[in-house]
Amino acid sequence: MLAVTETAQSKIHEIIQNESDLGNVIRVVARKIAPYRFDYDLYFIEEDEIESGDVRQEINGLVFVADAESSRHLEGASIDYVEGPPSGFKFENPHTQRHFDDPKEQALQKFIDDEINPKVAAHGGYIGLDRIEGDAAYLEMGGACQGCGMAAMTMRQGVEAQIFERFPEIARIVDVTNHSEGKNPFYQSAPEEA
Repeated sequence: MLAVTETAQSKIHEIIQNESDLGNVIRVVARKIAPYRFDYDLYFIEEDEIESGDVRQEINGLVFVADAESSRHLEGASIDYVEGPPSGFKFENPHTQRHFDDPKEQALQKFIDDEINPKVAAHGGYIGLDRIEGDAAYLEMGGACQGCGMAAMTMRQGVEAQIFERFPEIARIVDVTNHSEGKNPFYQSAPEEA
C-alpha cells in the first residue's frame, strides 16, 4: 500500500510511548479533492475499528489500515515526518503527478495549463486532463470549480470553445469531476429569505 520512512516510524513510536492509551493501529485516509490532489488523515484507532474491507499493512510493529478507495490512492505513496516549523507528517504521492505518454494528451494538458488555468485560477479553481479517448477529452475540475454552481457554464462556454478551436479532433468534453465533494465553491447561491 505505502512506504513509511524510518523517521516517520520513529515519530509514531514516540507518540505511542508518550500516550498510554494509544495502540499501534493507524488509519490512513486519502481523499481525492481535485485533479491530482488529495487530502490526508492519519490517526490512531483501536484494533476492533478495523473494518472487513480495509487493507492492512504491518511495518515494524505498526499496523497501517486504509479503506479500499484510500488504498488505491496511496499505492506507491510514502509517509515521512519533517521537523518544522511547521513539523508534521508529510505524504509523497505519485498520484499527484499526471504524466501523459500520448503527445496529443501532453499538448492538451499544456494548453489547459497555459491558456485556460490562469483564467480559472482567478476564481480559485483549476482544470486537469484526465484522459483522451477517441474524440472525447475527459476533464476534471478542482479548487473552487469543484461543486461550483457555475461549473457547467464555465466548462460549456469557456473551456469547450477554446479546446474545440485549438484541437479540432476533440469533438466532446466530458466533465468527470465529483462535484458533490466540493468544499469551498466560488459561486454561492443567495441566502433564502426568512
